[in-house]
Amino acid sequence: WGFWVHRQEVPETLLALGLVSDEPKARAAAAEALTQEARRGNLARLLALLKDQHEMVRLSAAEAIGKANVRSAEAVGALVAALTPPGEAARQGICRVLEQLTGERIPYDPSADAEAREKTLAGWKDYWAANRQKFK
Repeated sequence: WGFWVHRQEVPETLLALGLVSDEPKARAAAAEALTQEARRGNLARLLALLKDQHEMVRLSAAEAIGKANVRSAEAVGALVAALTPPGEAARQGICRVLEQLTGERIPYDPSADAEAREKTLAGWKDYWAANRQKFK
């Protein structure tokens, strides 16, 4: 599945199989493959991958949205929601993407104590509640 990120066009059949695979690496590779396609109708697929139970998949989907520079309310709201499931690497990466897309600086430190980590997550939720109307 790793060959996808090196190709310009991914055959729809392979992409569809990767998106529903039982293997997290395949779903993550599908998210990476969607990076170039995010503006052409595949944003819904990336948003669905943000809800994946595996943190590697959520992180790949978030990074793909960041690479495609999708600054829509739908994307930013889904990224904030993707901070809720556990997974320190995913949370840190999602926060980086949120910083890039919003210009807001609320970094996530996975080595911080639980209270500090929760404060960061609450900060993003508060930011979104106060600023969602700025995004179209």
